[in-house]
Amino acid sequence: MAIDVRQSAELISKQAQHIHIQHDGVKQVAKMIIKALQSNAYSIKAWKQHELHPKQMNEATIDWILVLDTLNFSFWTPHPDKKFVVQYKGKTHTGYWSLVAAIDRALDEGIPFTSPQFYADITVQQFESIFRSETDTKIPLVEARVANLREVGRKVIEKFNGSFVNCIKQCNRSAATLLDIITNTFDCFNDVSVFHGTQVGFYKRAQILIADIWACFEGKGLGNFQDIDHITMFADY
Repeated sequence: MAIDVRQSAELISKQAQHIHIQHDGVKQVAKMIIKALQSNAYSIKAWKQHELHPKQMNEATIDWILVLDTLNFSFWTPHPDKKFVVQYKGKTHTGYWSLVAAIDRALDEGIPFTSPQFYADITVQQFESIFRSETDTKIPLVEARVANLREVGRKVIEKFNGSFVNCIKQCNRSAATLLDIITNTFDCFNDVSVFHGTQVGFYKRAQILIADIWACFEGKGLGNFQDIDHITMFADY
């Protein structure tokens, strides 16, 4: 069993040979964040302010966020000038926003893409149609993304009666408990590795999933986690 994210980060930072933490830089960033929060330049409401993110705090949005973070990885392409591009409502999107735009576009086209009953058996052909690009460059790692969707869809149906809302309700408003449920239930969210003989946990997308729910719901209702500070900053590249 992997040690938790904070323990993993501490272990790695103390024993790593090729990287080190610039503690002064961490303090400077912390001060920047505090200043932005105090001045309302940034707040929990920021997540919903982007035009492509859902605005409603309901169960359909939970379905949307689950699909988003099941697929929220790897937007690199071999050639920087040949990107995966999604056109939606007259605008073109790349990177993370290409993922968001493709999900919204599919729903607008009447495809029940955020329904576990649909994506539990999604085909590669269906996926590639939903994530069609304006260029010749496909979204990276198609097979891995399809496998993720199938796993998550099938387990939501089998273990949570077809709705991720039931998973959230099991955590009793604890982000730590929800993190354990997610990583123990879904293999594709359980990103761990071995460092100097110890299994360490990163849990990047599992933590982002919880954070997105918390931010979208502004810490209320299904996003009310009494220990949200258990969630850490996310490993990224």
